[in-house]
Amino acid sequence: MADDTVQLEDYSTNAQWDILSTNVSYVNETAGAYVDLISFKIKLQRKPRHPLITLFLPIILLAVSEIFVFALPSDGGEKSGYAVTVFLAFAVFLTIVNTAMPANSEKVSIFSVYLVIQTAQSTLITILSLLSIRCASLDETTRIPSGLAALVRLSQCGCKETNAPKSNRIRNMDEVSEVEKNGSSCSLDDQEETETCSWKMVTDAVDKICFMVFSAVFVITTTVCFCVIFLAPD
Repeated sequence: MADDTVQLEDYSTNAQWDILSTNVSYVNETAGAYVDLISFKIKLQRKPRHPLITLFLPIILLAVSEIFVFALPSDGGEKSGYAVTVFLAFAVFLTIVNTAMPANSEKVSIFSVYLVIQTAQSTLITILSLLSIRCASLDETTRIPSGLAALVRLSQCGCKETNAPKSNRIRNMDEVSEVEKNGSSCSLDDQEETETCSWKMVTDAVDKICFMVFSAVFVITTTVCFCVIFLAPD
C-alpha cells in the first residue's frame, strides 16, 4: 500500500468550501486477481463568513429583540403582536436553515440546535407575554396569589428605598380588605409604609424577572454555541 496526496496545481478555489487535506491510497486487496483499488480522501471545511452574516447574525439580533418584549407595557396589544412577529421570524429562519443544510439524521448541525433553542425560547416568551397581558386586564378585586406577591417583593430587592421594612410590607388586596373588615386602625406613618400589591405591580415584576432570566439564557446558549463551533476539534 502506498500513500500520496492529490495534486492541486489546477485546482480553482471555491467560494463555499476550503480543502484542508487530501489523501490517495493504492490498495491491492485481491492478490492474484490483478485488481487495484484507489481511495481518494478529501477533507473539506465550509467557509463560515457567509452563514455567519446571512443566518447567524440575524438570529442573534432577533433573539435580542425578542427579549426586549418585556420592556413594553402589558396594558396594550403591542406586546403580544411584537412577540408573535418575532416568533414567526424565527420560524421562517428555521425553514431557511433546513433548506440550506443537508438532510442528515445521524448528525445535526450545532447551528440548527441553536436555532431550535432560540425558537423554543421565543415560544415561551410569547406565552408569558400573553399571560402578562391577561393579568394586566384583571381588576383590583381579583385576588393576587401569595407567590406573585413574593415576586413583587423579589423584584424590589435591588431598589433603593427610604424605609427598609417597606419592601416587606407589600400586601395583596385581600389582605388589605381583611384588615379593614377587622376594624384595625393604623397611623398615618403605617399607612405610608404599607403598599397595596396590584396586578400592575405583578406584571412589572414578572417582566423584570423574565428580562433578566432570558438575557442570561441567551448569553449562555450563544457562548456555548460559539465555543462548540470554533473550538471543537476537526
